[in-house]
Amino acid sequence: MVAKKSKSKRLTLQKKYKVERRTKEHHRKLKKGKINGTVKSKNKDNFIPNSWPYKEELLKEIKLAKEKMEMNKIKLKEKKREEQIKKKLGIPILSPKVSSNSNIKMDVTDDNMESD
Repeated sequence: MVAKKSKSKRLTLQKKYKVERRTKEHHRKLKKGKINGTVKSKNKDNFIPNSWPYKEELLKEIKLAKEKMEMNKIKLKEKKREEQIKKKLGIPILSPKVSSNSNIKMDVTDDNMESD
């Protein structure tokens, strides 16, 4: 049997440039979020008016809270990574299982010792 010839991929230049223009437009709209209905807005989490009396202190607190959140994320990532490595190597993961009742008893005994 003879193989069929494949269809020619020739285009008129008008069609070629039209396709390029539409794809460029489509990608631009995707970046802006117009197609999905979500429009990117500027980060206004830290919007505090200049007339606010303790603006600097509040901004510092917000900054510290963000840094703390980032540190917690990093710690969790490291912990998960270690657990995965241990899992691959076959080392059993020991997690401390302490009941809440025993913690309360320990706290009570410590307080009694201090008061005596």
